[in-house]
Amino acid sequence: MWTHHVSQVVQQYWEKAVSDNRVVGVAKLLEMSRSQLRVIGLEWDGLIDSGLISAVTKGHLEMVKVLVQNGANINAESGEYGNVLQAAITQEHLHIVIFLVEKGANINALQDEYGDTFLATVELEVKKGVDVNAQGGMFGDALQAAAFVGSINIVRFLLDRGANVNAQGGEYGNALQAAAAVGENLSDVNLLVEKGAHVNMQGGRYGNALQGAAVRGNLGIVEFLVEKGADIYAQGGEYENALQGAAVGGNLGVVGFLVEKGADVNAEGGEYKNALQAATYEGYPDIVQFLAEKGADVNAQGGLFGNVSQTAAPGGG
Repeated sequence: MWTHHVSQVVQQYWEKAVSDNRVVGVAKLLEMSRSQLRVIGLEWDGLIDSGLISAVTKGHLEMVKVLVQNGANINAESGEYGNVLQAAITQEHLHIVIFLVEKGANINALQDEYGDTFLATVELEVKKGVDVNAQGGMFGDALQAAAFVGSINIVRFLLDRGANVNAQGGEYGNALQAAAAVGENLSDVNLLVEKGAHVNMQGGRYGNALQGAAVRGNLGIVEFLVEKGADIYAQGGEYENALQGAAVGGNLGVVGFLVEKGADVNAEGGEYKNALQAATYEGYPDIVQFLAEKGADVNAQGGLFGNVSQTAAPGGG
């Protein structure tokens, strides 16, 4: 049947174009619609996802970008490697690894064995002359990306190779805020502070590391940062202060700790105006009750919802 022959030709051309990094040729094929491909017996998702695996293993970053921009699944499974991210790590393509993580690749899907391989990848790229302080991308630099991924070995390696622990930029502003916001590993946060990270450095999504940790709800990291001098009154970021961030995060232990340390329950600012509105909207009655008992003003006006009663009411926002 003619459609079978055409599908074979297109499939072969596609595989060759991806393998040879012929971006223009691939771009032309991507102009075909899903329905056009289906007519000749090919499925868009299968074609583009298999192309992504091939481009990743070959180390073709520009091809990877084109495929991802056109809808390739960055978490696609690969029989040989497990998934796309593991394929990039195994083949030691650091720039592709970082690109995939920035685009949202599921780092939690990494098997333990790939953590060591990732470190080997970083080591190899540094030996090739990659600047560990190069700026750009969602995370600003490699150290912030490594802190977000949560590998203390990679963080330590980059710091030992001269990475600037207080470099600014990226979504989280700095590596410490990234590590605190992920909230998985106190050891990463501890290492960064030991290496000179400023606990009150401003910038990034949450304004500072303490607010990031508070939103994540990791009491251990919150306590550690405060012990190291983090300012519980610091303003800025998405939720303006650590207490409002903690109210959004929903961890009563974190909220209680911050209040115990002197956080103002009526501090204003941020998306929800104050911590009480944040807890009310997010649906944490235990935190609402606690804040009210500690003197939070239930009649305070402002924010997205006006006051607590409007926040709690359906459609009040």
